[in-house]
Amino acid sequence: MKIARALSPAKLNLGLEILGKRNDGYHEIRTVMQAISLADRVSVSSSTITALQSDDRSLEYDGNLALKAAELWQDRLDSEHRSLSISLEKAIPVAAGLGGASSNAATVLRLADALFRTQIAADALHTAAASLGSDVPFFLGSTAALASGRGEELTPLPPLRAAHFVLVTPDVEIPRKTVTMYGQLRPEDFSDGSTMMVLAERMQAARGPESEHLRNAFERPLLHFLPELERIPTLMRSFAGQRVALSGAGPTWYAVVDSLEEANRLAALLRERLPSARVETAQALTDCPEIELIDDRNDDSVSRV
Repeated sequence: MKIARALSPAKLNLGLEILGKRNDGYHEIRTVMQAISLADRVSVSSSTITALQSDDRSLEYDGNLALKAAELWQDRLDSEHRSLSISLEKAIPVAAGLGGASSNAATVLRLADALFRTQIAADALHTAAASLGSDVPFFLGSTAALASGRGEELTPLPPLRAAHFVLVTPDVEIPRKTVTMYGQLRPEDFSDGSTMMVLAERMQAARGPESEHLRNAFERPLLHFLPELERIPTLMRSFAGQRVALSGAGPTWYAVVDSLEEANRLAALLRERLPSARVETAQALTDCPEIELIDDRNDDSVSRV
């Protein structure tokens, strides 16, 4: 049996602006996304039925986005309507603003295309991915991009180089998080998207973000909803300076630092001060994770695409 596997990376929102509500009920956003080294691992193989197994058993449910991606593959993309068996090893915190579910879904589509050598057209794959979720198209191959519309309209950007991050994910659960956070928005949280355009121009010129570019429209609503979380960004800024921001709709905050040594030092301080939170270090990805094709009858038979 042949297996396709790859890392499924998280992303950070390097700032996120909400321009307003659209006629279709969604919100118009503008954000810069950067893929990072924190990653799950996804494997797929051909199967008689579509199924998902995970080392986190709570993710084995019908609405899992990776499972929906496999069903979409079978129903809409694969002319032979083949089923997929999915194996998911989790490292990305769930529902944390890091895009883990979207990344898993996109990785399933990439792996299926490689496993069956179907060579689905890029625009068809993008359209299918967008039907699963606004962030999913980003993970089909991007390492950095300016995202607009609902988040599915992507303008590729040069990825950050030699960028390190410290991530803090508090131990909280927000029911129906995205809907809840959008419901907390007020008119003063909206902006014109110009900050993200400035950041995109900086990245085109191989320059990274400064504190003024890292504004996230969800920070005020999140802290209004859970004011006890304000300690996290306050503490991070006291240790790391002002390049601290919320990713997505949260609740993960991250600090941008200049070296691995600084990242490790900051992570150690934050683990001591925030013992109930999950604290991790990561680097900016400059290349999309490669796919490994494996023949499980011969462990030495591995090809990379």
